[in-house]
Amino acid sequence: MVVTSGIERAIQYYHAIRDYLMERKSPYKAIVAFSSEHEFGGTKVTETSLNGFPSSQIADKIQEDPYRFLVCADKFQTGYDEPLLHTMYVDKILSGIKAVQTLSRLNRAHPQKHDVFVLDFMNEADTIQESFADYYRTTILSEGTDPNKLHDLKAALDGYQVYATAQIDALVELYLGGADRDKLDPILDACVAVYKEQLDEDRQVGLQASLRRSRAPMDSSPRSCPTPMPSGRSSRSS
Repeated sequence: MVVTSGIERAIQYYHAIRDYLMERKSPYKAIVAFSSEHEFGGTKVTETSLNGFPSSQIADKIQEDPYRFLVCADKFQTGYDEPLLHTMYVDKILSGIKAVQTLSRLNRAHPQKHDVFVLDFMNEADTIQESFADYYRTTILSEGTDPNKLHDLKAALDGYQVYATAQIDALVELYLGGADRDKLDPILDACVAVYKEQLDEDRQVGLQASLRRSRAPMDSSPRSCPTPMPSGRSSRSS
């Protein structure tokens, strides 16, 4: 889900995502959600004219392939219970109950969903933590990504020489192009072979530790402990 600051911005995101997916020859598509009619590029547009189906079908369509991206302008941020939602991109100022309601769209459980991810371009970590404080006993929010840490981590991983730049480029191109596993696995298998055959035990352990650390600087998703409030009010928002 992409949460935007307004209809104009939502339509811009929709077109940008659509064009990028087409450029990558991806099989997936985006859906845009906003109210009423809006003038964009000199033309009056609606959800229906952009998506190609009635607004009433958006909630059902996002559950089906090829739709994987939902771009919203003040819609689906409250009262929308879709367990398939995993990742949220926030390009809108949020605070208080609006922040809780919006980010909590990701809280719905699904058998294949073990975590969630939020990439927030607009809000400070302290603001989000304060917003959740009235509804959750404990809110643990990681800080923003430090680019220097990412560069250091990349240098550390590169130092083990388990993979080559050409392999990374090939894997990314295949993956973004929707390639099947039988195309991806040979590249990964070659890297695993180097790991097993050319690294001694100490370097194998070191590489594993670096890989585990690789999640920490990138993980900016809010995790909240859903324990009851002292007043008896449930910490789970809706």
